[in-house]
Amino acid sequence: MKMKIMAKNVRKKNESLRMSMFNLQRAPSRVGQEN
Repeated sequence: MKMKIMAKNVRKKNESLRMSMFNLQRAPSRVGQEN
């Protein structure tokens, strides 16, 4: 059971990470303004 939960959490993390990378690629100018 623990392994299944961990795998689900890892998948969720990877998904959010992929989304953040996708957003960075989509709006590089906005990211530049934030920094």
